[in-house]
Amino acid sequence: MVGGETGSAPAPYFTAVVLEGRPVEQRHRLLAEVTDLIVDVLGVERSRVRGRVLQVPPDDWAIGGVPASGARRDEIAARASG
Repeated sequence: MVGGETGSAPAPYFTAVVLEGRPVEQRHRLLAEVTDLIVDVLGVERSRVRGRVLQVPPDDWAIGGVPASGARRDEIAARASG
C-alpha cells in the first residue's frame, strides 16, 4: 500500500495482487474491504481512497519456486470450471 496526497487531502492508493481467475465478485469485495481497512486505520475519507486488483497469470506466480500453474493445478482448474 502506498499513501499519497492530492492538494491538502490524503489520497491513499493500494494494489492487491491475486492469482488470475478469481471471480469478479471476490475482486470487488477485496477492493471494498481493503478500502474499509484504510479508512479505519488511516482515518481518511472513503471517497479519497484509490485501489486496484492486479491479476497475475498462474505461470508468472511462484509458490516455493514452482509456478502456480503446476503447484495449484487442481485449484486453478476448479476455479476455471466453477
